[in-house]
Amino acid sequence: NFRPLRKTRDKGGTAINTARSIRALALAASFALPVFALSEKEQDAIRDALKDFNKIIAEWECTGELKDKKIKRNQRHWRENVSWKRKLGEDEVGITATFEKSKFFKSGKMTYDLAKKQYVFTAVNAKNKKEVYRGNKVRNKYVLKLDRSRESLQFTLLHYNRYLWNKSLGSRKVCDVG
Repeated sequence: NFRPLRKTRDKGGTAINTARSIRALALAASFALPVFALSEKEQDAIRDALKDFNKIIAEWECTGELKDKKIKRNQRHWRENVSWKRKLGEDEVGITATFEKSKFFKSGKMTYDLAKKQYVFTAVNAKNKKEVYRGNKVRNKYVLKLDRSRESLQFTLLHYNRYLWNKSLGSRKVCDVG
């Protein structure tokens, strides 16, 4: 028989067995997945795949335009700010984005999946839902598709002080931002 370390009471007056709580916590921790650090070689490979995106690491003031002709012309345009920063750590390498006043995203992270050889943009949309876009470089554009959807993002890195991204639904372009 296992004797409790001590019994305490919660706010409702219910007795809490401290030893059982500790055992339950230890059991839960034993099932937690271990975090594997990336090797230096893997980190270098991801950094190399993302080197084109070094051009956009900065604070940006962007103008967006909705491509829906049904919306009045003066209501199709907006301004948004985007902050791109490097994310370097033992367990991940990528570039993070923080969007302000964006119609589509709040935040995001661009990284490279070495196993699938794909670029991955994980975003939190304006409705606080996670979206994962995956894809590859096609000529000078990075075309990423939303998992299980016809929706896609396309990043075009024009030169050191200009980039564009657009969102499409199938073959219909939804917006341009840059």
